[in-house]
Amino acid sequence: MKLHSVILVFLLLFMLTIPSCDGGDARSIWADIVKKCATSDLLGSDVLYFGPSNDIGPGSIWRKNTDGGYNVRWLLSNVSTDDTSLVHSGQTFTCSGQVTSSSKISPSATLESSVSPLTGSVAADFDKAKKVTVTINSVQWAELVEGPYETKVGSLDASNAVKMDLGTGNRFVIERALKINGMTADLEFSHDDGLNLKSKYSGPIGSLGTGKVGAGLSADWKGDTTLHLVSTADFYIAGQLSPWSSMGLSSAGRKALGPTVQKVSSAKVGLDNTIQ
Repeated sequence: MKLHSVILVFLLLFMLTIPSCDGGDARSIWADIVKKCATSDLLGSDVLYFGPSNDIGPGSIWRKNTDGGYNVRWLLSNVSTDDTSLVHSGQTFTCSGQVTSSSKISPSATLESSVSPLTGSVAADFDKAKKVTVTINSVQWAELVEGPYETKVGSLDASNAVKMDLGTGNRFVIERALKINGMTADLEFSHDDGLNLKSKYSGPIGSLGTGKVGAGLSADWKGDTTLHLVSTADFYIAGQLSPWSSMGLSSAGRKALGPTVQKVSSAKVGLDNTIQ
């Protein structure tokens, strides 16, 4: 099946300073993008937005904070180094159409992970862009296969840090995550800004280029004014949380994962020091 592209064009109206952005701004941008990919709301009230990330996806473990937000505790790779039997590729939504925004939204907010923001200099440079065009090929649900995942957790040694942490309670697991397949972003700068920035950005872009908790991007230039960013791999932007019960492994004949957590669309997200 031929995949179409969805293009998001930000016509950014700047004042003397650019206002700070939070996850809500970035979430609304991505919500507009994925609306062109499916008739249903893929970023509904039961979906936690955490921003572009190569590694925070299905099987990642979270804790709920006292303020109602959620922090990442562990990645799927902390549970198993082989996720081939633990994650299933779900429904793919092909995308078409164009969304235009004229609100004062920082371009960096769209490209950074909410749990691992860009460094100040990178964010400030990106936010000098006069226009940003983001193109994606498709979106897809990546789903955790509960049985093998629960079995894998159950097989961990009793002294394993992840297993011990899950036993403390107040832990949640991403059961399915929304994956972005194939993204490019063109950041158009003024002539002077383009000349000043061209020597700074080529190849992997700072923390974005590492792909650890943010999304890996690589850069080149179209002429002197347009920075062309390409995702080095598909990445996740959001997911549905389910509570974990340490007494409910499938080997004991019970489900470890409970119903999807509701009303998390405005929850703040963070990163615990368990993530290295």
